[in-house]
Amino acid sequence: MTENCSLVARLYAHAREAPLNSAIVTPSDTITYRELAQLVLAQAEVLYRKGIIESTSVGICCEDQVQHLIYSLALDHIGATSFSVPTYESRASQLAMLQQGNADVELDETFASDVLGSGTSHKLAYLTQPALAIEDSHSRHDAALLFTTSGTSGKPKLVIHHSSDLVAQAHRHIQSPQERFACLANIQHNFAKRHRLYCVAMGACNVFIDNAPESIVNDCLRTGITALHVSAIQAQALLAAKETDKLSHICLKLGGSHVPLTLRAELRNRITQQLKAGYGTTETGAIAFTDPDDEQAGESVGQPLPGIEVQIVDTNKSPLGVGQQGEIAIRCKGMFRGYFKQEEQTQLRLQNGWFFTGDIGYLDDKQRIFVCGRRDDMFVFNSMNIYPQDIEAVLCQHPMVLDAAVVPKESANHGNIPVALVVPNTKSEASKQSIEQFSQDRLGSRCPRQFILVERIPRNSSGKISRKEAQIEAHKRPLTRDRLRQTLADVLSTTSRINIKPALLKAFEQSHKDIFIEDLTLDSLARMNLLVALEVNHGVLINFEELAQLDSLEQLVELALAADSECSQHKSSSMPFSARSIARSTNAAYAGAPYAVRLFWRLLRRCDSITAFNKASHLLKHRLTPAQCQELIEQHGRAELIPEMLDQALKSAIIVWLQHFDILFQQE
Repeated sequence: MTENCSLVARLYAHAREAPLNSAIVTPSDTITYRELAQLVLAQAEVLYRKGIIESTSVGICCEDQVQHLIYSLALDHIGATSFSVPTYESRASQLAMLQQGNADVELDETFASDVLGSGTSHKLAYLTQPALAIEDSHSRHDAALLFTTSGTSGKPKLVIHHSSDLVAQAHRHIQSPQERFACLANIQHNFAKRHRLYCVAMGACNVFIDNAPESIVNDCLRTGITALHVSAIQAQALLAAKETDKLSHICLKLGGSHVPLTLRAELRNRITQQLKAGYGTTETGAIAFTDPDDEQAGESVGQPLPGIEVQIVDTNKSPLGVGQQGEIAIRCKGMFRGYFKQEEQTQLRLQNGWFFTGDIGYLDDKQRIFVCGRRDDMFVFNSMNIYPQDIEAVLCQHPMVLDAAVVPKESANHGNIPVALVVPNTKSEASKQSIEQFSQDRLGSRCPRQFILVERIPRNSSGKISRKEAQIEAHKRPLTRDRLRQTLADVLSTTSRINIKPALLKAFEQSHKDIFIEDLTLDSLARMNLLVALEVNHGVLINFEELAQLDSLEQLVELALAADSECSQHKSSSMPFSARSIARSTNAAYAGAPYAVRLFWRLLRRCDSITAFNKASHLLKHRLTPAQCQELIEQHGRAELIPEMLDQALKSAIIVWLQHFDILFQQE
């Protein structure tokens, strides 16, 4: 049987060649390959009689894992397109997924063949009859299966695979027909479903167990599991189970998200030495797994699996050398056919037989793959490229850190400032300071400028960080006078080469003493760190020129309070009138405003005259699209664009400029 056949063709071949081999095992039941083939044929007949044919698109909304697998194989037999609609999603989300996949039919448990019997036991009355009568031509189709991408930073895409693509990928995941494979994630999850289908393709045994910590070890032993696939989050939960050392014989495979070295070491020490950290994509299947015997693997995900070609390329798609960081490109058999209804994305990511993953990484001299993060997650902080996963990996090496996420906070002056959400094992100021120092020592200028202790890191169902939710969490910081002093004191206490005694710094933090800025002998980097800290912790935007006009730290506190809309009664006479009024009027709304509006405000902060604004407007003319210009006009129409306290002459100039926006762009 070749790789170029469908999943059901492989199923029927296994049913003929090894009919009594176990295909599915649960803690209470066993289904052989002969029985599974008959179940699939019976289910296909039911669906065919209900009008499901080759051209039908079907959303499978079924929590029962065995039934879900049977549905998937029966639809493959018919040739219908299928995809999962998770039962744990809200009904509104389910309807959106059905619409996105152009579903004609939604399958739930009510469509199940009664061959399985009642309830969820899956006990079979042994079928002695040969395959049920369905036209043989139906079993020859190479049906399409749609899988959702993780959607960590945007709307998930639907990845198109054909049944034969999964057959071509299967040998990279399942080692042999003797493997008894379990996955702690439900089959409704993308990677779990693919692994279940890989098992069928290879003639291996699908084992379904409960993932409850109190029963998981016993279930693994009772069902004879030889390989267990978990995400990083599930691996942490597995460590909470009792007697995990009894699983030392199994192969533990890690995938779905980055796995820190500390977690890998703990899993090896407490569960099994047969640990494989993997790397793969929905579009290609498995790309690499670490070798348990490779002591030099480090943070890598191992070498490419046989049949996988890997290149690291620059922005022009030109190959890079050893150790050079760029986008990871993959070529192999069984790659996806495209993105459903997204031809432009398909052409962008799939070129000349290569899939450009969007992951940033590099190869070492042993061809190990090191994944640094997502291209889409990368952000720029003061001209430095910041890859969050790189920093998260360092943070998770700290013994007090259970989990971490690094996200950008948009800055008018510094690009995007790195902020760390950290889940500590002990929530105290001492642990926070230890983590901050640890990070600063190892990351230097790439160190996060704010550390927020949280109960959990928001993740999606695949265990990947949901960075949109994490960014929302990072913005939840109030502004108070005490917090401002503490922020300044924290920055100065970790700044080298400044002339200040700790007791004086403590007195300032407690509002007993003021400190003259001139006495601190701050260099440009230290001054930048002060301003970054104010912006990232409190949303206060102050530039170098404004700082240079101040004499003391207490004046800086007053200026910061003046820039906040809730504390507008505190003014600094040394602050230019336009910067002061704009800061007070726009600071609270800055984070949620459209890009064009934020750019407008950023430029306006530097305008203290009509001449300065005319120069800024010339820049805007070349930076904004007509649609973005319309955003400015709409914001002005709601009286939310021009600060009320702005100089009247400058305000009038801006209004005239807005009225002639269309003319300005027609002249381009």
